[in-house]
Amino acid sequence: MRSILSDDSAQSSVIGTILLVAIVVILASVIGIFAIDLYQSAGDVEESPDVRFDAEQYGGDHDQFVRMYHMTGNTIGDLDTISVVVDGETVSETGADWSNSNEGLRSQSSLYIAADGSGFTTADNADFGGSSPDELDPGTEISVIWSSADADTSATLFEYEVEDR
Repeated sequence: MRSILSDDSAQSSVIGTILLVAIVVILASVIGIFAIDLYQSAGDVEESPDVRFDAEQYGGDHDQFVRMYHMTGNTIGDLDTISVVVDGETVSETGADWSNSNEGLRSQSSLYIAADGSGFTTADNADFGGSSPDELDPGTEISVIWSSADADTSATLFEYEVEDR
């Protein structure tokens, strides 16, 4: 009978189980804290503005150009976050190039795009400052790009391809 009362093996397995459960709880807590921190830091990413752009193509076989304009949605107050890319070439690095943009890029702000001898040109009105731009070739791709102020995030807000007329 003394041998049964003096046997300590059952106590060792109970203590081992308690220690194992404690380690699992601590690990789960650490992983949970890490996951919550990742989720909260992901919330700091600036979202692109909710806007809708459209484009109109002018001209026939000659002097063909495109007017891009802000139709509806948020006013884009920070004009430095907007750029326009034509066939991979940045032709406008700021929304300040657009007409009607003195208080931000808003409804009916517009930008005219045409070709010139060395690439592309932009203007805030259809007369291109009195110059005679070249026609845009069919298939020319135009994009309006938004980049966050810290340049960590960007989004293509609008894409347009020049049509053959």
